[in-house]
Amino acid sequence: MLTFPKGGHTMNTVVVERIPSAEPGERTGSGSGSAVAWSAVLAGAAGAIALSLILVILGMALGLSAISPWVHQGMHAAKVGSSAIGWVILIALLTH
Repeated sequence: MLTFPKGGHTMNTVVVERIPSAEPGERTGSGSGSAVAWSAVLAGAAGAIALSLILVILGMALGLSAISPWVHQGMHAAKVGSSAIGWVILIALLTH
C-alpha cells in the first residue's frame, strides 16, 4: 500500500499470509458434512410441489366452472382445451 503524506513519499509494507491449498481429493476445514444444506433443498421442493398443487386445483375449479352439461351453454370444448393448455404453461412458468 502506498501513501503520500504532505512531507514526502513513504511506502508501507503489507504482509500477506498464504493459506496452503488442499491437494486434489483432500478435504479442507474441520467439518466433515456436505456443502449442501439438504433440508433447504427439500423444503424448496416441498414448497414447489405445494404451489403446483394449489395452482392445478385452482385451474380445475376455473375449468369446471366454465363448462356446462347443457347444450349451448358455457364454453365450447375447443375453448376449454386451449384455456387448459395455457393454464398448464402458466403453471410451468410460475413454479420453475
